[in-house]
Amino acid sequence: MSRRFCFVTMRNYKKKYLLPLVILFAATTGCFSSCFPEYTREEVAAHFFEHEKDFEELATYFDSLTKPQDSLYLVTLVLHGRSSIDLSCYPLNGSVSEKNPVIGGADLSVDSPETEEVLKKLGWSRQTLETLIGKLSAVDCKVINTTQIYRATPVEIFYRESGLGTFSYWIFDPPLEGELLDIHGKALGEKGISERTVIKYSAPL
Repeated sequence: MSRRFCFVTMRNYKKKYLLPLVILFAATTGCFSSCFPEYTREEVAAHFFEHEKDFEELATYFDSLTKPQDSLYLVTLVLHGRSSIDLSCYPLNGSVSEKNPVIGGADLSVDSPETEEVLKKLGWSRQTLETLIGKLSAVDCKVINTTQIYRATPVEIFYRESGLGTFSYWIFDPPLEGELLDIHGKALGEKGISERTVIKYSAPL
């Protein structure tokens, strides 16, 4: 086989296989960065401090509604604008079953009978929901939920998807100390709500 033949064959191979791969890589890389924008921890912290008072009001209000010792459910609220929500409530009084189901659902209209039924079981009014939606919108976030973790029940407020994961704020009450501080890391600040708040980044394995 001549050297020229080998050269021409390799050049044709590159055109046929490698060039499309390069184009595909460039396209998918550009799509990834535009479809999955990335934020820095500093940007997430700056957003918190810009809306610190609103975060405090939101966390205090949500805590008053959903503290596990006062509630039968862990509650997750997702906003889709002002008129549509996901509202999911997981029972705390035993395992999920036919007699003890998860209540709520996705893409519920705020003024629908289904939403009214969930609110009734939570002991919330329509005004309660409207107030919560307003406070969540004030911090420019769309998801809030109650959590149960080791020796703590922080409020979790999701900020933004970043890359393939999500940044969120975990707001504890009381402030972190001792073993919990070692587990969850340093708080954002040293006074007020910032001393109760840590930034978390979660991503699929």
